[in-house]
Amino acid sequence: MERSAQALTQALEGAAGQREDYWRNRLLPFWQQIWPKSRELASQRIAESLTRLVIAARDEFPSALDAVQHWLQPVAYPHYVMGLLHKSGLCRQHPACALRLLNIIVSDQQWLSQELGQCLNEIILTAPNLALDTQYLRLQEASRRWGGGEAAFHIPLNFGKVDLDGNENLPYFWDVISEGAMASLAVTVKGQVTLKRDLLQHLGVEPGERVEFEKLPGGELRVRAARPTGTIEGFLHALDGKVKLKNPLTIEDMNDITAAGWAGRLDEK
Repeated sequence: MERSAQALTQALEGAAGQREDYWRNRLLPFWQQIWPKSRELASQRIAESLTRLVIAARDEFPSALDAVQHWLQPVAYPHYVMGLLHKSGLCRQHPACALRLLNIIVSDQQWLSQELGQCLNEIILTAPNLALDTQYLRLQEASRRWGGGEAAFHIPLNFGKVDLDGNENLPYFWDVISEGAMASLAVTVKGQVTLKRDLLQHLGVEPGERVEFEKLPGGELRVRAARPTGTIEGFLHALDGKVKLKNPLTIEDMNDITAAGWAGRLDEK
């Protein structure tokens, strides 16, 4: 069964621009008429192959997910398939289905990479009403608890109106839905934005440190803590001609000077 699942996935991935037709006319009939109905042979490896198949279906993503969902389960190492999902653009095209897929293949006890956060960001920016969905809240908490990589959040610049769960129209930004959800920031007449303390803590940024901005498609920005730019040579020679000691340095003083030299900020000390 594992080889069969891999063969189906490879065939669909190899169909290039004919993927949707190949799914509708070849794989879906095969799945409905020939693939076993019992899940007794289900495994994580089969689930990973079928997850790739669902993603490879592209515009037929919802149909493929509905068809194979019964055979899906948490994947042992979901980083690769989450990366495929993120690169495919399906989180924007079909946010509810992408959220459903992630909720199936991601468990609560996994070390997760930044791909999950990237997928969740795209889902919630496209469909803000999903911010209160129990699937989103579970995955968001798992990403916060187990997530690796850089801490980042997005600031959408395309303001508009959204309908939250069929209730009254609310501004695109709302102050706090739940911990870790979107936060609204006021832009001054000079085009400046002040990051609140909880956002700085989320980024791991201390007062006086820098943040980096990256332009993303769709009028979005990614904000992250600036990474050190120092070199090994700068680190090793951090004290050359820079420090004249009047009193012995404490351990804290040496730690501060070392960190500043590594980050290329020793002149600021």
